[in-house]
Amino acid sequence: MKNQLHYMLTSIFLINCILSVADTTKPVIDHPEADKTDSCWVVVVQLRSAFVDLTTATDDSSSLGNDISLIASPYKQDGNADVNTRFQGTTIVTYKATDPSGNTSTQCIKYLVKDLIVLGPLG
Repeated sequence: MKNQLHYMLTSIFLINCILSVADTTKPVIDHPEADKTDSCWVVVVQLRSAFVDLTTATDDSSSLGNDISLIASPYKQDGNADVNTRFQGTTIVTYKATDPSGNTSTQCIKYLVKDLIVLGPLG
């Protein structure tokens, strides 16, 4: 009986001691091909190629779920960054990531569209 009472009291104590932990960690935005030397990262894109947005956002998993929203501005209808590769030039895209706890982070990426193909002496 004494062991049963101890077990019941321990169980009641554990049930009443639910901890609440606040998630204050911002999501992390990354791009595997970015030069991260400056605050606005740089990604070089081949002229006249299909643009594939490789930017991702991750969480430390302390929030409930891992449903992170990543929004690019400017963006295309599919939600990815709008980078025109038909012409040489620069497009600056700002990404904003938000986790389910409301923590946000932003990252600027400068996409430089260039002709990287060097033709040989025969053209």
